Amino acid sequence: WTGNAAGQNPISVSAPGKYYVTASTASNGCTTRDSVTVIQDINKPNLTISTPQVLTCDLTNFNLTASSTTANTTFTWTGFTTGQNPINVSAGGKYYVTATASNGCTKKDSVTVIQNITLPADVQASNDGPLTCTKTLVKISGNTTTGNVSYKWTGPGTFTATTKDVNVNAKGTYSLRVTNNANGCYVTTSTTVDQNITPPGNVTVSNDGPLTCDNDIVTLRGSSALGGATYQWTGPGISNETTATIFVTKPGTYTLSVTDPGNGCFVSTKTEVKEDKKLPDAVIIAPTSNPEPLSDDVINAQTVVNATYAWTLTSPDGSWQMIDGDKTASLIYQAGNAGVKGTFDLIVTDRGNGCQNTARLTLTATPATSTLTSAPASTMMAATAPLEYKTAPNPFVDKTVISFKSPVSGKVTVEIYNAMLGHMEKRLFNQEVHAGETYRLTLDAGALPAGTHFCVIKANGKIYTSKLLLVR
Repeated sequence: WTGNAAGQNPISVSAPGKYYVTASTASNGCTTRDSVTVIQDINKPNLTISTPQVLTCDLTNFNLTASSTTANTTFTWTGFTTGQNPINVSAGGKYYVTATASNGCTKKDSVTVIQNITLPADVQASNDGPLTCTKTLVKISGNTTTGNVSYKWTGPGTFTATTKDVNVNAKGTYSLRVTNNANGCYVTTSTTVDQNITPPGNVTVSNDGPLTCDNDIVTLRGSSALGGATYQWTGPGISNETTATIFVTKPGTYTLSVTDPGNGCFVSTKTEVKEDKKLPDAVIIAPTSNPEPLSDDVINAQTVVNATYAWTLTSPDGSWQMIDGDKTASLIYQAGNAGVKGTFDLIVTDRGNGCQNTARLTLTATPATSTLTSAPASTMMAATAPLEYKTAPNPFVDKTVISFKSPVSGKVTVEIYNAMLGHMEKRLFNQEVHAGETYRLTLDAGALPAGTHFCVIKANGKIYTSKLLLVR
């Protein structure tokens, strides 16, 4: 081969061109010449890489594709399987590819993938709660230092909202997602809306009524277990009463509202102030006839339950006198001089309400009308003699004996009266008697109440009264 050592065959060539060879026959020295042309192909393939997208929170991967117009070109991406094209990438960085042509020539290139997954910064959620009885809407607010973001709220039930701030009326936890619109990346946080609608506890109201003649001011008292509660009263004749205790002078319904100033919640309750100013009956029972001058007698008032009595007796000359019972329903008195009027004034007081009523009765001491007949002197003397009577024992525990003797024959009545109430309790005797004969009556205390009683004997047109004391 030309340019090579004689006899060297084969030869190694590395350049294009025409190579000559001479073949010689050793035995006769004959030679033959020939040549060959070596062609060289060292053209590299062309290489193009697709434009990469930007990786974001929305776009988490995409394909990179290498291409060439050189026929039969193969591609190898660094870090990937030989011949894999396109490749799928999910991370930012630099990616290398080698294109290999059929002649073995290669071309390398690279592309940089950018990744943007920046989150919204300083994301916060807050609210201006809690919900109360007076604050029925609470504003929930979102915030971030990153611009170009969107907000999305979710909360109790089906609640959703897409504004930065929104008013809500239900307690619970509200979740906020703040999204960076540039890359779809988002941050979630939450805020809890509390609710305080607990009303004041143990609210009570009372009054010390009723309004009576003795008690013309009633105290209303409100209370609550909540310290610092405020009070507001409404009712007849009052306005702007804001203390726990107030005083009223009118009957009716009073309403108390107790409010927790911390949340505006309140409880209302009522109390009824009643009025009892009914006057007791004050009736002096008029006797069937006027009393005789300077005689002892009893005058009665109509009985009133749970009442007290106060008698006064006046006359122009002072001859009418009270003897006993001026604090009871039955007054024992001495009539005044003949022809003189005596005025009885009675005040009846109801023990329950202190109300008083009055009554007045005027009597005139009137001598009994007598007819003179020719009777024996002894008979005339007997007619003017007083009834003799006595009671023993007195005081007594269970029984006492009432004895009497009339100077003349006629009807005698013996009755027992309650000194406090003034009503008759027993009638022991009611029949004709004989002059000068002694009669004895036994009073069995039985169901009589302990205390003072009066024994009233009516005889010969006169009334004789004695006080009995029953001791239990």
